[in-house]
Amino acid sequence: MKIELNLYEQIVSLWRSRTTVKALFVLVVSLNSVLFTITSVVFRVFDKYKIIEGVDGFLAFLIQAAGIFGVANLLLLVFWSYWRRVPTINPPQLGVFFCPHAEPACKDLVHSLYDQFKKDLRDRSLSSIVSHSLLPENVSITGMEDARDLLAKSNARLIVYGSLQRGKIQGTLTEGFKTVSFTIRHRNLAEHEILPIADSMASFLANRSFVSREDNSFFEQHVVAENLGEVACFFIALALNLDGQYNDAAQILEVLRESLGSKRKAQPTNPHIQRFYDQVIEDLISCLAQQFTEEYDHHVVENISDHTVSEHVTKCSTILDRIQQLSPSPDEHDLVRAILHFHAGDLLAARACVSRASKSLPRSDVGPHLSFAFLNLWEEKYPAALRAYRRASGCTRIHPRVIMSVIQFLGGLVSKHPEKPQLRYGLAYVNESFFDSKRAIEEYERFLEESRDANSKGLSLLRNDATQRLATLREVAE
Repeated sequence: MKIELNLYEQIVSLWRSRTTVKALFVLVVSLNSVLFTITSVVFRVFDKYKIIEGVDGFLAFLIQAAGIFGVANLLLLVFWSYWRRVPTINPPQLGVFFCPHAEPACKDLVHSLYDQFKKDLRDRSLSSIVSHSLLPENVSITGMEDARDLLAKSNARLIVYGSLQRGKIQGTLTEGFKTVSFTIRHRNLAEHEILPIADSMASFLANRSFVSREDNSFFEQHVVAENLGEVACFFIALALNLDGQYNDAAQILEVLRESLGSKRKAQPTNPHIQRFYDQVIEDLISCLAQQFTEEYDHHVVENISDHTVSEHVTKCSTILDRIQQLSPSPDEHDLVRAILHFHAGDLLAARACVSRASKSLPRSDVGPHLSFAFLNLWEEKYPAALRAYRRASGCTRIHPRVIMSVIQFLGGLVSKHPEKPQLRYGLAYVNESFFDSKRAIEEYERFLEESRDANSKGLSLLRNDATQRLATLREVAE
């Protein structure tokens, strides 16, 4: 039994190290020994039954045997070369390469950690989007440049590499990563992006162990693999987020959020888990916000009130629901919710959302004032609209993204609702106060032209204000 077990272990060891030159030598010797034995038996049988006769028959048999030997050895070399190659990752899969360096005595540790690492990714239900490979021993990663070159050639997203060792620490046999590094492939970062990312990585890696002790090896090896899995997931999500692949990043961050949520309940006083959990939530909200922005900007903003885009509005609403579930201040997102209610024709709900947002945001924030101004314009409450616009002009908390979104929003509505010329006034006012005075002049002129024959008496208030503002703008322009 011992002999069988040792033989099995030797075969497993040979298979795991099959990419080395030493393994090739053993495989070639083994293959040719087997072929020689088979050839000898076949020759004796053929000779016994006179299948091979004379020198010519013997030479023909030798040539055929040599051909078989040659083909078999060539196939072995082809397979050996194939085993030594670095896998190429094909989209949409996300490649993770595991490439630790270990002395011969620690080779089993490499495969043990890799097997647990694979199990951890599988347990996180990431097998469908994450492809993982243990790189062959002929591939050596000695530093960041090697890792970056390999990522570029293979199209992988992440390489985990480092030095694995066994040794005693304070008298206890310990095994694991002496050093461990994680290198991701992503776009080049702007200078202002580097520090926030470094901070989030620091919070993530804090207090993580990548070694296990012999006296508790089963539990601690699980922890090491779990830490490797979580770090791998985090770095993949980070790279995807940086490259604009927000859907895939959000999916991975949701998996991390669930696992960390369980850890928070089990260890409520652990500040490292809480800090990392908060970081994951922040990154997840950011990804979802980018998803919302893509859907809203591409399909909705210029088609508000057009029910042909209701499917996209529903998708935006679903994303926004998730953002508000995760956000520590959900009311801050109600300005966006108000737009979706307006699209559905529910003006009361839209006003309620703007009211909630105005209470949660600073009074100097321009968003609620512009939202109230628009709703008042739409409902032909012109004095209230003017008051709201003037309050907006005095605000100091102005987000360029909000201003551009308001201009795009009003522009879309103006083209779809020519029966509401007052919207043109709003477009002109926002341009004058926050963006482009030249365009404001054009929009005021068009408003005065379009509202010349309008029936609403209240429009005279807007027309008078527009006339005065237009005169001032023309003076400044001259």
